[in-house]
Amino acid sequence: SAQPRHKSMGPDGLAMLLISSVVIFLTVGLSLLVCLIHVLRKAWLASSNLTPTLQADRSLIVVLGVCLNADGSLPDDYILRLRRAITLNILPILILGGATRGPHFPTESQAGRDWLLAQHLAGDTILCEDGSRSTLENLTYLRSALAPGTDRPVMITNRYHIARLQIMARGLGLNYPLCAAEDEIPWSLSQCGKLLLEAAYIHWYYTGYWIARLLRHKGMLARIS
Repeated sequence: SAQPRHKSMGPDGLAMLLISSVVIFLTVGLSLLVCLIHVLRKAWLASSNLTPTLQADRSLIVVLGVCLNADGSLPDDYILRLRRAITLNILPILILGGATRGPHFPTESQAGRDWLLAQHLAGDTILCEDGSRSTLENLTYLRSALAPGTDRPVMITNRYHIARLQIMARGLGLNYPLCAAEDEIPWSLSQCGKLLLEAAYIHWYYTGYWIARLLRHKGMLARIS
């Protein structure tokens, strides 16, 4: 059954978060700064459109869900992703995300589907995935669900999330094109906070990756590759 996002972190994840924090402290923040520069660069350079050739070649849009508001409504970031999906005009649209605010609330993907239906998209062109609760789980599901060579998706997310999505996707062997939800970075104090948080997530991811390789921890490596 669907669960809140925070319940998807296991003991290995918590341990890597602690080690990641220690590394940031020992490097006086420099390791985090490197990640932040990468996040900013990817956010700045990301395209919000597809070339005509790429547009014609894609057979599916994949929209990654966003944590819903406390009342179960869609946050602005999520609406931007869904609007971009409509703009690209490729069907079907697959929405990923099974996290929910509670037992009486819709999952991220169900809420996204309801929004698209309200924009007059046909129900049989919208697909939902209700099991994953994080970007990594989103991508793990996607890898198992798509037929190589037949399904040719483009993935839509917000600019601040592009870097992490690309790193995790490539780790799983997914090299699909990415499309930014916004035309440009919507600079604000909250946006700066999101960019910094993404840098911390990437730092955490790489900490786990290298620790897993050093320890030859097959379970951890299997989850990210």
